[in-house]
Amino acid sequence: MRIDAQTVLTALLVMGALAFLARKWWPMLRSLVAGQPAAGCGASAAQASTCGNGCGSCGSASASRKDHRVNVVRRPR
Repeated sequence: MRIDAQTVLTALLVMGALAFLARKWWPMLRSLVAGQPAAGCGASAAQASTCGNGCGSCGSASASRKDHRVNVVRRPR
């Protein structure tokens, strides 16, 4: 079997893609192995925080929600 430039380039691209995916998925995989949910993966700040975070309003304030609607502003012609 002969190794040419196309084979080497393909191997490098595949290894680069695997390294990219491993770096991207590593926090999620590590948390799955440890048995803990991944931080920032669908958890809101209210769910992630505890009463010991020092806000001073334990249980009295509701969780603030961010408005994610898009406002379209049209310029007058």
